[in-house]
Amino acid sequence: MIYAQPKPTKQDKKMKKLKKLGTKSLTNKLDQALRDLFKAQVVRGERKLKCFICGLETGYYSPKDNPHGLQIGHFASRSVFSLRWDLKNCEFSCSRCNYNHEYNILPFTVAMLKAYGQKRIDYLNAQYEAYKKTGKTMNIGQKTELLETLEALQG
Repeated sequence: MIYAQPKPTKQDKKMKKLKKLGTKSLTNKLDQALRDLFKAQVVRGERKLKCFICGLETGYYSPKDNPHGLQIGHFASRSVFSLRWDLKNCEFSCSRCNYNHEYNILPFTVAMLKAYGQKRIDYLNAQYEAYKKTGKTMNIGQKTELLETLEALQG
């Protein structure tokens, strides 16, 4: 017996297209969506072009034009996908502070405590520990959903 297949929805078509992209490509799209969101927040006046850690006011990072410019810094490692695009984990940081954070987390921690308090640190640490216990990564469906959310936040 042959059953008729339901007509694919727009969401089904988008999911199929994103699955073809592969996880690396989708990860790159999410990284770009996060950068675009930060830029949109600057334009709307919700965020300043200022290093969260040292206070340096500068433009966006560019290897040739602005090597000490702003990048998106992550309090918890970018390797933890459940936190990589979590806005509670991301702030602008100059390239110098972002690099130094790899070896000394104290300045970023102090800045987070001053700006957001201990609750934010506890939340991020709990998420990080949960990741370490389960080793769970994000599947394509979760990444796709997050991409849609980040794009919607860009306004």
